Amino acid sequence: MQIQIEGWEDGHPFKRTLDVLDRWAVHNSLRVVVKACGTEVSIKQSPGALSEQRAGVGACLWDASFVLTAFLGAPSHSAWHWVKGSVEVVELEWGQPNSMQVIDSLRGQSPDFVIAADCLYIDEGGSTPKVDHFVDACAALCGSFTQCFVALEQRSTSVMQAFFMKTRNAGFHVERMRANAEMMSLQAEHIVVLKLTKTD
Repeated sequence: MQIQIEGWEDGHPFKRTLDVLDRWAVHNSLRVVVKACGTEVSIKQSPGALSEQRAGVGACLWDASFVLTAFLGAPSHSAWHWVKGSVEVVELEWGQPNSMQVIDSLRGQSPDFVIAADCLYIDEGGSTPKVDHFVDACAALCGSFTQCFVALEQRSTSVMQAFFMKTRNAGFHVERMRANAEMMSLQAEHIVVLKLTKTD
């Protein structure tokens, strides 16, 4: 996998390829190009919006998204079959009053895969406010044969404990995925990829 960043630095445009994950560099880039498995994805970012309340952390890519891409796109995973098609993007803010309505609209039949990157965190007060809502959303989306892959940064013990307790209570079996060569090349020991499957 290759990560290329573009933006402005000291009044001049720049374009460079990252050898390892560099959050500071990514978050100061206007464009990120990810190349994996013969596919190129270009993402425009808004670094200036990181401090804005509405856009906030959604203004830029975070490390777990790159690690999850490396995991899903690795050639060693022969179970993955890539096909051309279209994608529909729908905003889902779990825990909001209409979140379950959005989930119902997405769930005509249980999907084969649910993927999520860097969806859990600690708020300014030190609590983990979104863990319960996030796991509830995953549980509502997943059927008996759905594989749910969650990549997250191990920011704190309390987040991980809350996550494992909630997934267990929601009827999930959680398996930590082994790092493949693509993931290891990113030197991202602080990121874990987990597979959630329904036990009932």
